[in-house]
Amino acid sequence: MLRERLRAHLCFSLWASGLVAPFTALFALNAPRPSSALSGLYILSVLGYYGLGLLGLGALLTPLALFRRVRPLTALCFWAIGAYMLLDFFVFRIYKFHITLLILEMFIFDFQGVGAPPLVLLAGAASLAGLMFLAFYALRRSGRASPLPALSAPGKLCLGIFLPLYLLNSGLHIWGAYYEREEITAYDYYFPAYYPMLSTAFMRQLSAAFPDLFPERNAQAPERNAQAPERNAQAPERNAQNEGGLQARFPLESLRYDPEARQDSIALIVLESWQADSLRPEIMPALSAFAESGTLFTRHLSSGAATVHGLFGLMYGAHPTFYDFVKNTPSAFPAPLTEELHKAGYSLNVFTTGSLERFNLRSLFFSRVLPERWHEEDKDSALVGRFRAALQEAAPEEKRFDFVFLTSSHSPYYYPPAYTRFTPLPALKGGYVFNPSGNDPAYKNDYHNSLFYLDSLLAEIFAALREQGRLDKTWIVVTGDHAEEFNESGLGLWGHGSSFNRWQTQVPLLLKAPGQTQGRVESRLSLHQDIAPTLLQEALGCLSPPAAYSDGVCLLRLPESRGSVLASYSASAWYFNDIIVEKGSRSQYRWSNPADKEVSFPQEEMRRLLLEERHFFRK
Repeated sequence: MLRERLRAHLCFSLWASGLVAPFTALFALNAPRPSSALSGLYILSVLGYYGLGLLGLGALLTPLALFRRVRPLTALCFWAIGAYMLLDFFVFRIYKFHITLLILEMFIFDFQGVGAPPLVLLAGAASLAGLMFLAFYALRRSGRASPLPALSAPGKLCLGIFLPLYLLNSGLHIWGAYYEREEITAYDYYFPAYYPMLSTAFMRQLSAAFPDLFPERNAQAPERNAQAPERNAQAPERNAQNEGGLQARFPLESLRYDPEARQDSIALIVLESWQADSLRPEIMPALSAFAESGTLFTRHLSSGAATVHGLFGLMYGAHPTFYDFVKNTPSAFPAPLTEELHKAGYSLNVFTTGSLERFNLRSLFFSRVLPERWHEEDKDSALVGRFRAALQEAAPEEKRFDFVFLTSSHSPYYYPPAYTRFTPLPALKGGYVFNPSGNDPAYKNDYHNSLFYLDSLLAEIFAALREQGRLDKTWIVVTGDHAEEFNESGLGLWGHGSSFNRWQTQVPLLLKAPGQTQGRVESRLSLHQDIAPTLLQEALGCLSPPAAYSDGVCLLRLPESRGSVLASYSASAWYFNDIIVEKGSRSQYRWSNPADKEVSFPQEEMRRLLLEERHFFRK
């Protein structure tokens, strides 16, 4: 009896996993047509990813098959997977992102608000009922199966094809991600719960063992960069073609400019993990004094609670969830800010102590930066030295865009002993993990010392600009990629990336226009998404409306009321009027006091933000 039940469960699992083929085909319909035979082969290999996953689920459910009364739960589990994939197909078809608990709840309780008419809901319910019938029919038939069908057509298909396809999928993706082959990586966005293999270390080992077959990736960088002007010159045409393939258009139109605009230089300075309340004279005296002649935005939100999404909103001017779409296709959708600066004849320069090679950030933000203008150091002091030297070598009439990313304020917080202004210091760095609910000021003292040190380096940057006669001819932006929490919320949260509350998402923003001498304080809500359109409008003289290339607005013309989209490592959220709603967990809380969960996010604002996230996708 036990053997027969195991055989029946094996048969059912094989049949159920065989249904992965039509589901994979459904999602392939949402993806662009394969641009090459390699792309088609990669899409086919996704069958192996899902097929092995379902076989693994069948193995985990084996104990349920041993007992007749709970055996139907195996059918319910497979039905739930199928229902998720079917619903995700329709959600992605409409909104161009995959399903979350929040979207599922909106479909159930407010389907008209998300654009789903009753007929669509009825069709969805009928499809789910059909899936339920198939799952229990297969369960019933598997109980009557002889030993042979278990390893007949569906069995041989699953065991003989899924494993080779999965190995092919992994190999192609490891290779494609390493060499930034977009005909492979562009398809990752279109499949739900899809996490293909990545292994930079493995590819480096192959490069060392077989350099002719697998050349080192970085060795090709100068050649790729040299080809960038010719490749990207075709961007408008290629972007227009993507409307029928990649299903997005970004920007929405070719940008127009005032031919009489001055086009001043730009210095965009980003401090790692910079909490808003740290811009005070006792912590950052030089920057506080400098801010007296600029515009200080006291209610500024980063686009993320982590570096990747914070920098994405800053450089793209788009909501951070758009990163999930463009990250694997950087040449098709380059950052408008640096792309337009390049077209205007600016020299683009990057100075960083944080690695921008990961997550395709260099390709997305700075594909136009020549190798000799890319400056990377281990220490911020050495980096500022290279910045000063580069300014001295620059021609006086050169229009510059300088991106400076300083990271001493990232945990474990670096500063020379001479900058130990705040004490006591923690006996053990990171010791808060042993008492996360505590509130020891020593950890924040350590952090403030690193900002005190960075303040001295900012003073050097401003002095270098002044010495070269550039300070009054340069737009200066100083902000952070995201903030840093020291359990101010009282919920045992430290660092960043764990919440979208004010302590992890509110950062300082200082904007100083060329020749500005009068200080100004702006208390209306400003966003990282506003910085790129502000620079394009005010520094380059862009006449196109910000909505043509951004989800933000000009910082000099902020609206009275607005919301925003925030993102982190694997989560995203909507913000409006001091309320956060996390899309994955459906958690709602007050941004300024996350312990207060007695809040209600307005449905009309939720719908508006949902539409904003679809801004650059085909309708």
